[in-house]
Amino acid sequence: AWLAAGEVQKKYRALVHGRTNKKGIVRRALQDRRRGKPVPAVTRFTRRAIYGRVSLLDVRPETGRQHQIRRHLQGIGHAVVGDERYPPKRFSAVPGFPGRLWLHALRVELPDGRVFEAPLPPELEAHLALLAERHPG
Repeated sequence: AWLAAGEVQKKYRALVHGRTNKKGIVRRALQDRRRGKPVPAVTRFTRRAIYGRVSLLDVRPETGRQHQIRRHLQGIGHAVVGDERYPPKRFSAVPGFPGRLWLHALRVELPDGRVFEAPLPPELEAHLALLAERHPG
């Protein structure tokens, strides 16, 4: 019930193609496969860093549509690195690419006050370290 009501706060970390704005809100209805019609969807993002031709983002979906983050980011020209279902319109190789979708759920907050956190997996941490080394500053 909390998910459907939009009461669960989620925070993701994503590496995306291109240089994004520092902050952004994507308000774009997405086609719901079950209902067969567009449903409202909102995704907010904050850029944490730029490494060459990719941006590291914190992403907060305000609604919980299937593949919402991936669809919204691809729709504004910043596909998630490693996303084969929603690929970038123009592909550019990412040095040291870890061979997986570069999207991770960092934090989930429930209305009853419980908070669940999951650090980045080692392969994504290692990839960020490599990118930071190649693109200092």
